[in-house]
Amino acid sequence: MISANVLRQRLSPLRPWFLDRIAIWIQAGALAGLTNAAIVLPPGVAFAIIAGMPPEYVLFTAIVVTIVAAIWGSSRVMVSGPTTAISAVLFTALSELAMPGSVDYIALVLTLTFLVGALQLVAGLVGLGGLIAFVSHSVIVGFTAAAAVLINGPETIRTSVERTKWSVARRPRHILPF
Repeated sequence: MISANVLRQRLSPLRPWFLDRIAIWIQAGALAGLTNAAIVLPPGVAFAIIAGMPPEYVLFTAIVVTIVAAIWGSSRVMVSGPTTAISAVLFTALSELAMPGSVDYIALVLTLTFLVGALQLVAGLVGLGGLIAFVSHSVIVGFTAAAAVLINGPETIRTSVERTKWSVARRPRHILPF
């Protein structure tokens, strides 16, 4: 069982590295935040489209995730926000249950998002973050490669089929195919 002090420490937004901040870093942090927003929002819109969500939902995601990561994040260099892999898996899992972009689909996405958030909160409170050290590099590479195939696979097949059609259509009729 987790002691009250450990639980209070994990839930508290005060992190040890908060004390390292000085006034001059606040200005640099604000500039970094604006730069990050300019860089992160366009791919975020693409991630929303990949997930089958209306693009305006990326603004909610960017705001909420950034606040949560800033308050309870365990690292100063942690990356937070939507990714291509998460968007593709979300679309694949939920697109058969409702039409992407519909009210039902958005409700499913929000429900799944809150469930995953609750599981992550419980995992963090119990201290399961240390288990990531036991995930091998091969598993991470395999997951990343699978996400790349899931995203790029249909496009590669479509391009290959279009090239084949084009080359067959341009072949002179009097030349035999063998």
